[in-house]
Amino acid sequence: MFSLREENICLKTINLVYYRKNNFENQGFEMDKNRKILILGGEGFIGRNIANFLSGHYDCYSVGIEKSKFDGRKDRFIRKNIYKDRLKNNYAAIIHLIDNPVRGEKFFKEEKKLIKNLELNENNHLIVFSSAAVYANPDSDYGKRKLKLEKIYSDYCKNNGIKLTIFRLFNVFGPYQIPNRQGSLAANTLVNYLNGKTVAINDKKAKRDFIFSPDIGKFIRYVIKNSVTGKFDLATNEMVTIEALIKKIETNVIKNKLPLDYKYVKEEIVCPKAKNKLLENVKTTSLEDGLKKTFVFYKNNLKTINKLSL
Repeated sequence: MFSLREENICLKTINLVYYRKNNFENQGFEMDKNRKILILGGEGFIGRNIANFLSGHYDCYSVGIEKSKFDGRKDRFIRKNIYKDRLKNNYAAIIHLIDNPVRGEKFFKEEKKLIKNLELNENNHLIVFSSAAVYANPDSDYGKRKLKLEKIYSDYCKNNGIKLTIFRLFNVFGPYQIPNRQGSLAANTLVNYLNGKTVAINDKKAKRDFIFSPDIGKFIRYVIKNSVTGKFDLATNEMVTIEALIKKIETNVIKNKLPLDYKYVKEEIVCPKAKNKLLENVKTTSLEDGLKKTFVFYKNNLKTINKLSL
């Protein structure tokens, strides 16, 4: 027989276990906070967005050589060069965002050095970011580099029993993107407008399959929670012309006309439409809402953005 006090303690324990189980299954928050996530390259454009989102669900760390200039982070920064420095591995998932620009055999050697320094093992879920360049321009240095990256980690994870998810990113836009860089069309347009400058457009008929950068964290969250492995395109499966994008910005974001300079230079490389098989499981942000949120970010951080874009 239990005493009244013992029965009360038992009931409280049962209720606590039920609450935690129910909270974990429905929201995936409390129990996940005890899981550590490491982001390689988490100080850049895409990394900052991923870190901001995942920090609401996990104990999140970003490793890099230089800390981001933007304030308001929720994750923790580790100052290391992962290609040279060892890092104790106690992470549930490791996200590899680094674009290592070296060529040839040195590329393989450096990525294998990274694997060694990370102490990758069967307890990890490795998430590697590739690019739509493997479809659009596979013979370019960048395309070849991404295909090599996919092969290195596919072979290693298969041989060592490690869960691997590869994301092929399409046209990403959103907070933290620096203008005047490759693929920074939305950033160029919005920042130039805020600075009172003309926006140059080469081919207004060219099409893109866009994805809002904070949504990337949602897909990562989904594959970690559900132990999803394999290769996936990361976009919205919708092609939008540059002309339509400009119209959305003018009509829904700035509610004004952009000062445009059309060059009428036809793009030679055709951007493909994504085949994102995870869209049924992850709700993405509409292009209009993503552009609005991005515009607010640039207005609030214009001084920092201008310094970084020099």
